[in-house]
Amino acid sequence: MAKDWSDAELIVLIFWISRGVYHETCAHLINQKCGQSRTIVGLRDRLRRLREGFPEIGHHNHWNIEAVDNWVQSRGLGRMEVEQLVSYTEEAQRIIAEHQNENDIREIYQQYPLQEDSRG
Repeated sequence: MAKDWSDAELIVLIFWISRGVYHETCAHLINQKCGQSRTIVGLRDRLRRLREGFPEIGHHNHWNIEAVDNWVQSRGLGRMEVEQLVSYTEEAQRIIAEHQNENDIREIYQQYPLQEDSRG
């Protein structure tokens, strides 16, 4: 039986997928940022269940970035920990460059950085 997903893993999953990172790439980011190995099948299933539980975040190519960022910030992790999980570090850039077009992701990430919680 697979280990339950931590809030940190869920944040990495939903943040990076919503920014256009491929599933395979996201699995590598989860491993690098959280130290957990997740299969693509497990990742897709968890993502599906997340979207069912929180439909306001959107899906596939129709993500509600503001809702995603509000969800990320509602997980109860400290601001510094969240920033580490979503930062576009050199290591994240290396992983992304290995698995997809880095320029596309840089453009997406620059358009949609983590937003302040609009709920106040």
